[in-house]
Formats: sequence, C-alpha cells, structure tokens
Amino acid sequence: MGRFFLSAWSLSTTVLLSCLSSTADAEIRAGHLGVRAGTERHVAGRWGTLSFDVINPDDTDAEALAVSHFGDNPNLQFGRRIWVPAHSHRTSSYLMLTPKIATAVGKNSNGRQSISLRSVLYDVSNGGQRSIREEYEQVLQKTVVVIEKPTSNTGLLSAVDDNMFYEGVVAWRGAVRKTRRLSQFAEPPLPSTPEAWQGLDQFIVADDNISADMVAIDALRQWVERGGKLWLPLDRLSEETVLLLMGDAYQCQEVGRVDLSQVSFQSDEYGAVGSSAAPRTYEQPVSLVRVVTNRAEVVHTINGWPASFWVPLGKGEVLFTTLDIRGWIRPRTPEDPRPVHVLQGTDHVALPPLEFLGHRFFGRPLPMGLAGENFQAYLAPQVGYRIPSRAVVTGIFAAYCATLLGGGVFLFLRKRLQHFLWLTPVLSVVAAGVLASLGAGAKSTPVTVGNLQFLQVADGGNNGQISGAVLLYSPQRNDTILGAEKGGVFLPDVENIPSAKRMVWTDFNQWHWENLALPAGARRADYQIDAVFPDPLKAEVEFGPQGLTGEIRGADAITWSDAILATPVLGNVAVRWKGNRFTATADDSLATGQFLLDALVSDEQRRRQEVYRQLLQKSSSKRPYPATPMLLAWRTPFETHFNLPEHARQFGSALVAIPLTFRPTPPDRDVVIPWPLLPYRTVGRTRQEAGASTYNHRKDEWLAKQRLTTTILRFQIPESVLPLKISQADVTLKIRAPGREMEVLGGDPQQAVEIGRELNPVGAFRYRLTKPEQLYVDSTGGFFFEFTVSDILTPDESGEDTQNAWKVESLRLQVKGRTGKNP
Repeated sequence: MGRFFLSAWSLSTTVLLSCLSSTADAEIRAGHLGVRAGTERHVAGRWGTLSFDVINPDDTDAEALAVSHFGDNPNLQFGRRIWVPAHSHRTSSYLMLTPKIATAVGKNSNGRQSISLRSVLYDVSNGGQRSIREEYEQVLQKTVVVIEKPTSNTGLLSAVDDNMFYEGVVAWRGAVRKTRRLSQFAEPPLPSTPEAWQGLDQFIVADDNISADMVAIDALRQWVERGGKLWLPLDRLSEETVLLLMGDAYQCQEVGRVDLSQVSFQSDEYGAVGSSAAPRTYEQPVSLVRVVTNRAEVVHTINGWPASFWVPLGKGEVLFTTLDIRGWIRPRTPEDPRPVHVLQGTDHVALPPLEFLGHRFFGRPLPMGLAGENFQAYLAPQVGYRIPSRAVVTGIFAAYCATLLGGGVFLFLRKRLQHFLWLTPVLSVVAAGVLASLGAGAKSTPVTVGNLQFLQVADGGNNGQISGAVLLYSPQRNDTILGAEKGGVFLPDVENIPSAKRMVWTDFNQWHWENLALPAGARRADYQIDAVFPDPLKAEVEFGPQGLTGEIRGADAITWSDAILATPVLGNVAVRWKGNRFTATADDSLATGQFLLDALVSDEQRRRQEVYRQLLQKSSSKRPYPATPMLLAWRTPFETHFNLPEHARQFGSALVAIPLTFRPTPPDRDVVIPWPLLPYRTVGRTRQEAGASTYNHRKDEWLAKQRLTTTILRFQIPESVLPLKISQADVTLKIRAPGREMEVLGGDPQQAVEIGRELNPVGAFRYRLTKPEQLYVDSTGGFFFEFTVSDILTPDESGEDTQNAWKVESLRLQVKGRTGKNP
C-alpha cells in the first residue's frame, strides 16, 4: 500500500514538473535568424534579403519582430513584424540595404570585404519589446557577411544535373575574366520583389520551372525593366515560358527546330564574330531554333536565321540565343592559355561569337535614364521662401497705374489738379504696403513635399517603372511616420540623425519607418515603384504628308505638355498638342541641344529643359537614351501611395516615356519622314563585306580618318511605310576635310551613280536627289548613300600627310515619297 502511494506521488510530481517545464518553455523562440535569402548575396549599396523563422508552442497567438543591422552602429535597422498563431512555426523575410564597400570592416581569404551582421528577435505581443532567445540560447545573433561588388554577380536557373550548360556559362564568364562563382537555383521559389533581385547583375533562365512561380516572374521582369540583364536560351525554353517573362515585348515567332552538324556564324555587326570563327563540325548535331524576329537587334545569324539578338525591356535588355550551348563553346586544348585565376578554370572555352556577346552581357551597366542628382537639380530650387508671383506683382502695379491715371483725370475734370500732389505719394504708400504685407506673409516656408517622377512605359503599355525622388522640407522637426502602402522603398538622408531608426515591414509591399523624426531642413529620398494601367498606355503614330500624326491611348483627360519625339541617337522632334492627339512635322525637328520650340520659356520649362538635357545627352560613359523611338511628355505626378507629411505644400511633375507604335500608312498616300526617324549605319557593297569603320551608329559618332576612305551608308526606311517609292531625298552632309577631294554617290551600291564632287570640302553640303537611279530602295527598306574622301592632295615637304585628318561632323537625310500596295 505504501509503495502504491509512493508511486502515485512520484507520478503526480513528474507530471506536475513536466507541466511546469512545458509552461516555462511555452514561449516563442527563433529557429534561425538573419540568414541570407533571395539571391543569397549582399551587394554594396543594394538591397538584400534576410530570412528568419519563429516557433510559437503556446496556446495563444503572438507577434514577433525580427531586426538586423550592419556593423557596430545600430542607428540604421531593418526588420519584419509578423503574426504567429498558437502552436505554429512561421518563416518570413525582409529587405535590408547593404552598406557601400567603403564602410566594410575587413577582408576574407579571397580578398573580398566583409562586415558583421547582428540580428535579434523580439516578442511584441503586448505592445512591449522583449528579446527572444534562439534555440541555442542566444539573444543576439552575430554573423559575418561578405560584401560583393556590383557588375559581376550572375544567377542561373537550371536543372541540377545539367552540367554542360553550367560549364558553358562558366566558360562564357571566364572569357571576359569573370570567376565561375554563380548563384544557382534549381527550382522556385525565387525572389518575390524587384528589390530582392538587386543582389544580381545578370540572370539566366534555362529551365521552364520558373513558369510555376508567377510572383517571381513579375518581380524578375520588373528587375529587368529597372536595368537588369537577362539571358533566355530559346533552345531550352518553351514559347509559353518566354511569353510569361516578356509579355508583349517578345515580338518573335518560332518557325521550327533543326539539328545542324556544321555551324558557321555570320554577322553584320563589326567585330561580332572574331578572326577564329571558322565553320565547326559536330559528330553529335546541335539544335537550332528557327525564329522570325521583329524589333530586335540581331547580332549573329546561322544560315540566315537569327542565332543571337537583343531586345530592350524598359531600362534593361534581354539576350536571346537560338543555338544549343555546345555550338557556342569548345573543349579546352593544351594550346589554350590557362585561366588567370583558379576560379576561372573550366574544361571548355567560349567561341569568339559568345565572347563578343559576353562583353555586353557581363559588362558594367552603363547609366541610362535619370539618377538622384538629376532629380535634385529639379527639386531643390523650388524649396524656399515663397515670393509673390510675377502675375500678382504685375497686377498690383497695373492697379496702381490705373488708379493714378483715373484719379488724375477726375481731378483734372473737377479742376482740382493740385490735389494730385498728395494723391501720388498716398497711392505709392498703399501699393508698397500691399507688397510688403505679401512678402511678410511669404517669409516662412511651410512643410513642403516636392516630387519628380520618370515613368518608362513598357512595350505593350500595361505597366511601367517609375523612378523618382521626393524632397521633404520642414522648417522644424517633423515626426510624421513615413512609409509605403503598395510597394516601393525610399530611404531619406538619415546618416546624421543619431536615433535608432528602423525600417519595419508589416506585410507584402507594406512598411514604415520607426523612431525617425526628420530635423529641420530639406532631405531627398529616391525611390522606384511599379505602375500598372487599367488600359494599355500607348502612343500610336502614323506618317503623313507633313510628318507624323498620333495620339495617346489609354490615358484619362490629362494635360500633356513640353513633349518631344526622341530617337536612339540621331535627334528629336518637337510635338504640338491638341487634347490627346499630337503632330510632329518635318519642320519641327530640333537642333542639337534644343528641346523646346518656344522662344520664351517659363522657370518650369527651363527646369524641364535641363532634365531633357541630362536624360538625352550623349556620353562615352552612358548608354544612349532611348533605345527605341519614344514619346516624352510631361504631366502631373502619379500616385505613389507613400505615407508623407500631411497638409504639406506639394509640387512636382512626371516625365512619361512611351514607346512609339507605328501604324501602317495606307497605300497611295504621300509621306514625309523627318531625319531623326531615319537611322543609318555603315555597310559593305555585299552582305559578307564589312563596312568602313568611320561611323559608330550606337553613339551617332563619326571617327576621324587620315587616309582615302569610301563610306557606304544604309538608311532604314520605317517598316510602316513600306513599300515606299521615294520622290525626293534631301541629304545634308557637314564635313571638315581640307586639302582633299570628296566624291558623292547614291543608288544601288552595285551600280552607284555620281551625285556631286567637292574639292577642299569644309562646311555643310546639301544634295537634293530626285532622279530614279539615285533613289534606289532595297526589298527591306534600305536607302543607300556613299561618299569617298581622298588622300590629302598636297602633302607637306616632308611627305607626311598624317597630321591632317578629316572627319564628318554630321549627316542627315529626309525623304518624301508615296506608299505602295503590299505585294
């Protein structure tokens, strides 16, 4: 009996202790904290992703907050607040801005810089903030992360066992002196926001598995539209997957697939093939996808079919290839130079055509579009004391003069003109008092929010990317909680604010700043957000007798102003508005550096001109903008759904860039094509012959030459007016070639006819072509113009003629014609 009670007491004690122990352990805890997620990279100055998971064994729901910061300075924190139901295990992630390399604190064994990362999890269920221990009894999780440099981070989505394609990508990177280190993904999930993709500079989709992750597809497309680079090998992807990724921007159609036992690359692009791109024979045939392309920049062809081509997508670009990876690489031989770095090693070597593509794909992205400094130049001058407008001052002065005149006439008629002596100073004092009171009322500047946006509409017009900046000004400390409700991130200039600022995510695309009080003064915050339109936003144009006519579709009743048609490199055409319709005639072509036709411009127009100048200026360190013809127009800013100071004075504008959609011109209609819409490049007399390297069509830049050179130019007539019978072509050639002779020819390059001959050509020369033999147009809309500049005719006494180089400064073509019927 005693043993029974002893056993019962022991059992009850054990159960009680177990319950107490269970109650003591029934608190939320972190499974893991501050782990790299998304692209699994921290790139200097870009957003990265951290993940964490929370375990809640309790019977009640809880709320947790994960927070991280870099280095020993906790003043800039990033975190995520999540709800954790009872008896659940949740995993989540949040964005974190990686500091620039200059702030990193150390280097690892590979010489890459690293920095400490500190993370902590809080229980905020009851409004407090209690630290939660990890399973390893740590309150603060400390790790060291490597800071990557931009431009060299590549991601690859392919099957794990696809070694050949992986080695081909490694060989491709090695050809341009990149290491074999890749972020390889075998299957979704992939990063779900465009900011989370910023850890990569290039991404390669070589597997159809991505079609199962529509959130990742949307984020990846937005990342490309913001400037990313994407490679889509069509031989490995279904057309459905490509359409999901590209949408209306994919203007290609697959015709069929063939197996080739011999591969020979051809290209019209100077230097694209290389000296060793001889035909190669394969025992096991390689596959080629036959596609018909439209609006694409074809680089290589095989048997007349595109093998590689580029398609612009927003500010980024997509590389398409149609040949199996085995056709782009070859096995490494003992004669091949060894890799410079051990991490560049592979058993394969990229062939010259693939190496040529690699310099562009892996190269440093050139800035294109508007940057934060461009926004600052527009916004900053508009924040300050408000002074009476010119109209108000003019109105007061006009009222003063009218009252003075009326009083003088009245006194004259009453024969009391002597009272005019005191009327004049009284009216002057009253007018000055009014101006003084207006100035006193405008002395203090209210809280102000300035907003400048640049919207790049994607092909198809259903969506676009907005790059912008808000300028927040407050005359005193401002405690407004800043944040976002529908995506987009912005980081004000908070470096010198000593409080522990915290950017906290609360839901998908929702976040806010905590403990951030902006001191007095002006601070800029750059941002990028996505724009989705209920109806496609398009600019449809058509050629006519005066030039271009068009209209904007998909836009509400919005006032557009100060618009231009911008072309990739040649020039711009001013636009005249009538509602949502517009015209751009041949007489509206703008000179270099000109963006408005108005002789007198307002302060706002002057600021807009400066934005145009910074956006469209040509530079060797900047990719020319735009990549395709665009309509650029100004309107009121778009809604950002940001939480900004309420009751603030607001100002701003939005510059919208819409790709031109050319409607086919009906048959038997006269058309005029302005010169900015007639791009050209140098060609040879035959398709196999390379043209003289006197002109860089990518930058609209002519090169100085010293010897006799023949240059053949092929102008591309817009497809929407083909077939076209040209009745008149006006060529303006501005050249500086003293001491030489220039011969000008036109028509079919195989049977060119002379147009003119100039001795000592210096200045602008204009030629009007009207004869049928001078106005030849090939079957694809090519119009040809040729000129030859001789060696110097009178060399100096030493016989040296290399000191006197010649150079074309500009060349422009404008044509008139009549459309014909399609065959």
